Amino acid sequence: PAPREAAPAADPHGAPLSAADGRATGDRPPTADAGNTGARNTAAPAREATAGHAPAARGGASPRAPQGAAADSAVSPPTLPEEHLRTARSAHARGDHVAAARAYEAWLAHAPRDGTARLDVARLWLNHLDDPRRGVRHLERFLNDHPDDNAAPAIRRELCAVAEGHGIPSPHCH
Repeated sequence: PAPREAAPAADPHGAPLSAADGRATGDRPPTADAGNTGARNTAAPAREATAGHAPAARGGASPRAPQGAAADSAVSPPTLPEEHLRTARSAHARGDHVAAARAYEAWLAHAPRDGTARLDVARLWLNHLDDPRRGVRHLERFLNDHPDDNAAPAIRRELCAVAEGHGIPSPHCH
């Protein structure tokens, strides 16, 4: 088969295409691995190549413009959650508690049942960021998601001590 670089330089609307754009050649879409490395890096050059063209030259605004803008502002989906977790761990290790909590919560939006990350962010809120309500919320979520975990009894005791100490009601505490 011909290499991807031999793909046509423009789609039917006249918009330049990157070598990673599987639709250009009629081939199957890029694999997940190709999307991780190619899609993010090729969006900007394709848009830059069209920046000098007036929309009227192609009969109106390009239908590809919103895709290019979205591609620049987002990392490809397979790597985004992992980047949040790496950022959280790195920030936590260097003592940047605010950045760590934000990144852990972004990670948990993608992996809500990650018990280790859930406990890490709970303890950040409780021990370093002085927000016991958020800490309690994360401990409750851990217990809801992992009621049979070996650590659940200790987590429940921790949760109830914090909740009681701050006057925060919790269904896990009687």
